Amino acid sequence: MKTLIATLIAAAFAIAPVQAQDKTTEASKAEAIAKCEKMTGTGKACVVDENGNVTTPGAAIAERTRDAVATVKEKTGAAVDRTKEMASGATRKTGDAADRAGDRTARAASDTAITTKVKAGLVAEPDLSGMQIGVDTKGGVVMLSGVVKSKTEADRAAKVAKSIDGVASVKNEIKVK
Repeated sequence: MKTLIATLIAAAFAIAPVQAQDKTTEASKAEAIAKCEKMTGTGKACVVDENGNVTTPGAAIAERTRDAVATVKEKTGAAVDRTKEMASGATRKTGDAADRAGDRTARAASDTAITTKVKAGLVAEPDLSGMQIGVDTKGGVVMLSGVVKSKTEADRAAKVAKSIDGVASVKNEIKVK
């Protein structure tokens, strides 16, 4: 291989070629030089690979460039796929967080609505001092507190609270004077 390259260089610069020991090798070199001269018109710009194939440097560079471009495309495609997966995961997580926040907001709004309805129901009852009874709602569970004149009033307040839509249960902490 080194002898072949030396012969090609020698031929390009009109230097006497190095004598080879094997006449077959000399014939192969001469054939390669002739092929190079036929391809380029000068014999000065050829590349001979390890198999004896003769190409112009431009063709060799083009082939390496195609290989490099293919590698870059492959790696870029893999990077794009990883980025898509990561973005999809982030979107899923964001959506889940928004759903949870929406659920909490809906529950809080629902609890506020239940509290308002229970208070309105207590004030509307003629036998109750509804303004003396506190109402707090969490997760549909209504907590009644305050002080009333009789056990009957405390029980009536609990009954009114249980009758409201959305009330899951009632904790009656009303004290009797």
